[in-house]
Formats: sequence, C-alpha cells, structure tokens
Amino acid sequence: MSKTIPGILDILEAQGAIITDGHVVLTSGKHSAGYINLRKLAGRRDAMTDVGEIISQNIHKHTNAGSKDILLVGPETMGRNLAQEVAHINGNDYVWCEPNSDKTAMQWSQKLDFEEVIKGRRCIILDDVLTTAQSLLQTINLIRSSGGEVEGAVVIIRRNVEISAGVLGIPWLESLQDIGIPAYNAEKCPLCAEKKPMWLHPGHGYEWIKDHPDYPTK
Repeated sequence: MSKTIPGILDILEAQGAIITDGHVVLTSGKHSAGYINLRKLAGRRDAMTDVGEIISQNIHKHTNAGSKDILLVGPETMGRNLAQEVAHINGNDYVWCEPNSDKTAMQWSQKLDFEEVIKGRRCIILDDVLTTAQSLLQTINLIRSSGGEVEGAVVIIRRNVEISAGVLGIPWLESLQDIGIPAYNAEKCPLCAEKKPMWLHPGHGYEWIKDHPDYPTK
C-alpha cells in the first residue's frame, strides 16, 4: 500500500521533481516513463527545509533524531544535501560518500577523514530515490566496513515497495512516499519498441544514446 506523508508530494510537484510521461534511463540502466528528479530541490531553501523537517519526524519514530551519537550519512549527490539539512535541524554530525570510479562500491572522499568519524557511531542513511537499492546497499557495506553501525535509513521516494528493511539487512527503513513507476530492462523496454523519444536529461539518456545514435531524442 502506498504511504503518504502529508505535504511531501505537494513539495515535489511544486518543484517539478516528478516526471510521469517521459522516456528516461535510470541510474540502474533500466528504462522508465517516470523519473523522480530530486535535484530540483537543491538550492531551494524553503523546499529543502520542509523535506528536512519531514525526514526528522520519520527518524523520531525510531530514535532521538537530535541525539549526538547519531551520525547522518548521505550518498552523493542529494543524500549529502539531505544529511546536511537534517543535521542543521537536529544538531547531528553528518558525512557523505560517493561511488568509486566504476560504480561498484561507495567510498569516503579521499580528501576527508570520514572513516575515523564513522568508527563506533550509530548511523542513519539518508537518500533520495530507492529503485534497485544498489547505492543504499553499497553505503551500508561501507559504513560497516569502517566500524560503524547502521541503525536505519530514510529515503524520499521508494519506487520498488518490495525493498524493505529486511531485504537491506537493517533494523528499519522509512520512505516518505512510495511511487510504483515501472522500470524495464533496456532490451525489453516497451517505450523503445514504440520509439518514444529518449530524454537526454534528466537521467542517463545522454550516455545511452551514444550506443544508439539513430534513436529519436528529446
């Protein structure tokens, strides 16, 4: 069942963050008619504050969000912004991580000493869109390998409702909104079959089109 936190869809729609009639390539490589472009929130002070407050309320369901031993972890790009926002609201420490060069794992910035910050800390991961859980699982692995404990995670949008805390192997998972937009393997994409123009941005259509130069674009 889809779960709505009052106000979250209004915030996203007001910023043009939800696309439902496109043809985009997701980070996972799958194709979809829908795209949740939460980068539209970046730089919007009021929108980020509102979303940060809603995240904080969800964290409070499980723990004291302002507890000084809670460390917020945000995968790049929007996860970092969300962690910063909630840390500002609740007074937490926060760190961020980024994909390695071949995107097979998450890593701490080579220029920052985050691994030392993580050791022995209770961590809550904040991320934007949960589709395949790849980046979330990589972040969980990174935290644990660095000596931290993953207490839970909050995502803004969960596209695949079958991904639960149990699937991730963590105590709890909160999504602010579940939106079931189908995603297709590229070789079986019905949007490609009908030659629906590929969106180069947002998403990764600009990469996909390099191998499909004759395909129509938007």
